[in-house]
Amino acid sequence: MTAVTNYQLVFPPWYDSVAETEVEAKGWLQGVEVRFPSGLAQALFFYDPVRLAQDLEEEAKFGLPFVASPGLIVIPRITRSTIEAAVQKLVEEDYFPIGHSPAGCSLNEVIHEVRPSPAA
Repeated sequence: MTAVTNYQLVFPPWYDSVAETEVEAKGWLQGVEVRFPSGLAQALFFYDPVRLAQDLEEEAKFGLPFVASPGLIVIPRITRSTIEAAVQKLVEEDYFPIGHSPAGCSLNEVIHEVRPSPAA
């Protein structure tokens, strides 16, 4: 399969420079999407290793010795630049199964179609 070079990385609307500082301290960010010209998109959930280990330890206390989330990506720090670099590399390596329809994809819970809003 040929790597796609055209995509859009969409951050939550509230993610600004202040939120970036807060999110980096928190160690995780949910609500980012990578969107492709085909109309397919994948929701992403970013964790840093320290917060992931903390959450894993906490979940284990309640009998859940794992952390799982669709679209989970672990990166050293949760910043816009590390997120952008990680997604760029993943796109270059054909990580996202964008050549498949959402129903036929093994990640069908996170792959979905983005449809333009109807004109007002």
